[in-house]
Amino acid sequence: MEPQPPALLSAPRMLTLIGSVLVSLSSGTNYVPYAPQLGARLLLSHTQTNVIGLAGNMGVYLTGPAWGRVVDSKGPRIPLISAFACILIGYLGIRHIFDNGAGTVISLVVLIACSFMTGLAGNAGLAVAMNTTAKSFPETSRGTTTGLVLSGFGLSAFFFATIASVAFPGDTSALLLVLGLGTAIPMLLGLVIVRQIPVRRSRSRATSAHDGPNVYGKQLWLSSDFYLVFVIMSLLSGTGIMYINNVGSISQALYAKGNHNYDEVEASRWQAAQVSTLSACNFAGRIIIGLIGDLVRYRLRLPRAYCFCIVSTLFVVSQ
Repeated sequence: MEPQPPALLSAPRMLTLIGSVLVSLSSGTNYVPYAPQLGARLLLSHTQTNVIGLAGNMGVYLTGPAWGRVVDSKGPRIPLISAFACILIGYLGIRHIFDNGAGTVISLVVLIACSFMTGLAGNAGLAVAMNTTAKSFPETSRGTTTGLVLSGFGLSAFFFATIASVAFPGDTSALLLVLGLGTAIPMLLGLVIVRQIPVRRSRSRATSAHDGPNVYGKQLWLSSDFYLVFVIMSLLSGTGIMYINNVGSISQALYAKGNHNYDEVEASRWQAAQVSTLSACNFAGRIIIGLIGDLVRYRLRLPRAYCFCIVSTLFVVSQ
């Protein structure tokens, strides 16, 4: 007789969830605003700083399918080791160039490469956290648990920006050091505690009867639903990413307008406050939509895709 998997609220399953949240919390730091200070220090144009930020986003979003395949086939070990190395080298490399103040073409290329590495590392960590959580919890609680893990990704900017603004106000070099060490260490911790916990078969079979066909791999390219979700996510998330990428510059511009006594430390605090507000709302939204998704699916007996109506309405109102 095969041993029964641990219960839903068992210590191994909760330890995996906590580890996944920590890894996710360390994976969303691409949105911590240091670009305005970096541009001012290295005499970079706004276009150049945007290209550096875009490289980080490219690292996050273009590597998603590749990391997903690696996690599915090889497990979390390789992505977590890669995330540790890339995020440490990326942030410490940016810090090194920032401290030296070398605004050359070579330094710009290195900055772009380092930013891409931080994005690549963030996606590796998020892929591990999401994949492991989704496979370690039954369908009835999967929306809530994956929403909790995603909330860590959303809270990441608030967490690290707050630490830096309180402990090192106005010190961008210290912020980059905190980002490098503070995000790399949880990746190593994830190697120890993030592992897939099997789900009870009876429960998964009971819920699978209400689900549609399991579409994955090459079959996705033949699914009209895939293209519909892709377009919706691109249109909605693209607007949010555009604002997130420029929130540092926007907050500094608003603070400087009509202010003849410009204080760099105070401007950094306003910038951190803006990012923290955005990040905290991101955190709350990810948890709430996960709970709503489970409620819609198992209480109202409706597809989770109906939640797109809620999200789309919020986007329209915000704009």
